[in-house]
Amino acid sequence: MTIPFNLIPNPNYTGTKVLDGNNYSIRVRWNVHTEKWYMNLKGLNNDVDIRGMALLGGKDLLAPYGYYELGQLWMIDNSGANEEPNFADIGGRFTLEYTPKE
Repeated sequence: MTIPFNLIPNPNYTGTKVLDGNNYSIRVRWNVHTEKWYMNLKGLNNDVDIRGMALLGGKDLLAPYGYYELGQLWMIDNSGANEEPNFADIGGRFTLEYTPKE
């Protein structure tokens, strides 16, 4: 079962999400210089603190942070083109989905 992040094209989005029974503060922002989306994920009841994670397609975004024992986080290109998300396509053509650790 995947857990979607309901993102919208907002240059500075903040919110909270429950993943694997833990509460997280999330911040998603658009960087105009690199023309990429970046995300911070901070545990509110654990020690997870990931900053500046680029939301790129085609790979598990949490793989480099395996020591936190999280699941997988994927930026999905729903068109099947496997491109990188631009500003306007996030939350529509591109969705962010979390798969809990087994």
